[in-house]
Amino acid sequence: MNLDHQPTLDKILENNAGLDIAGVKRVLILHEEPLTNIGDWCIRFDKLKYVHTLLANATITINFTAAGTAKLTAALLKHNPHLHAVTVMKWQDIEFEAYDFIIAISLHEEAVLAYLHDRYGAAIQDARYKVCVYSMSRLMLKFDSGTTPVFPMSQELIRHFEASRTPAALFVTREEQQWADEWLRKKGLKEHEQLYIILDSTTRRDKLLNMEVYAEFLTALLEQDNVKVLIYDETSMGKQEFYEAFLGEEYMDKLIFSESLTLREDICLLASTCTRMVFGPCTGLMHCASGIYNHYVAQGLGREDVPVLITYTGKYLPDEKHVYLWWENTPLVNVLVLRNRDGKKTLLLMDDLNDEQKITNDGLPCSEYTADMLTAFVNRKLGEKAAMKIQEQAV
Repeated sequence: MNLDHQPTLDKILENNAGLDIAGVKRVLILHEEPLTNIGDWCIRFDKLKYVHTLLANATITINFTAAGTAKLTAALLKHNPHLHAVTVMKWQDIEFEAYDFIIAISLHEEAVLAYLHDRYGAAIQDARYKVCVYSMSRLMLKFDSGTTPVFPMSQELIRHFEASRTPAALFVTREEQQWADEWLRKKGLKEHEQLYIILDSTTRRDKLLNMEVYAEFLTALLEQDNVKVLIYDETSMGKQEFYEAFLGEEYMDKLIFSESLTLREDICLLASTCTRMVFGPCTGLMHCASGIYNHYVAQGLGREDVPVLITYTGKYLPDEKHVYLWWENTPLVNVLVLRNRDGKKTLLLMDDLNDEQKITNDGLPCSEYTADMLTAFVNRKLGEKAAMKIQEQAV
């Protein structure tokens, strides 16, 4: 750290030490990094709720400075009750002194300190300057071993986070849900038909099923009565033509393609009251589905009315760690892992593993799943869900 900035940091640390948490009124979260994968940020953005629940009397603004964040923030933060404003402003346009609690989310916190030092200069030493600055960078970002945050983490926030963790939530309104239902009706989904959403893309090919296995599995779903399958074609790459060649023309009237919708609209389709299953790899929209229904259950939706949520996982890259890192605290999702047990590949649920097994990255690759094992598991879970609904209706 530049030693010239030390007096500014010392004053900020002094302010931090004298902070009355209960008296915090205005919070600014400075988010300085680009947004990449949907799943990563679906998980990370949920941590912002702990800022709100700790600082319950404060208004909270999150500001993004990195280019290209609008798509993900519009999709993932819309209707988030824990944020009062989402802005895209340059530092020179922000009145830092108007906030009494600033949180930095940056791999380069030194730049934040340098800016405050250069902008406010000697004025920051004034006793009336009470701005506090904390870091949430390690909680929100991937740090390499050579990077160190400049600002301290709020110990009150850390204790609050550890003591009050709840499943991640994503907020889709009733009006958005109704829009999704109407969109599906216009696409030909009948009142008596059930919708299965099948996710067929992710960041890497090795996270997907073998194509022959996928074709056999999908065909088995399409042969069920009163079922339609939704496929996302986010970039209008021509998936309808691909699936016609892939599966055959006879199945096309049971497929619905969402083409060129916004990411937020695609998320809303997951929330449709018509949706009975969401199935896919370890990918962003699976995390979105988890968050949507975690919120609905917290608001009173019965478990029997939650779609069957199934994600299949494989071998994680070293920097991805293990399955538990990505699917911890996801009570509504059936997280499949495929492992070698006594020389035989065996389909397991993450929740059935012990603590050590959950963090051991010894899963077989996704190419090793078979259509028979996936079809049998899906049919069993759909049957269990149907039985739950019948039992609930009989009560």
